[in-house]
Amino acid sequence: MSSVSLIGIDIGKHTFHLHAQDKFGKEVMRKKCS
Repeated sequence: MSSVSLIGIDIGKHTFHLHAQDKFGKEVMRKKCS
């Protein structure tokens, strides 16, 4: 199981996106929230 080393947050007007990567740059989580 990969651990998260980078978290990105994109804040929009109506929704926001969460993105997490491990230390190798591989995506471990992506979620759209509204």
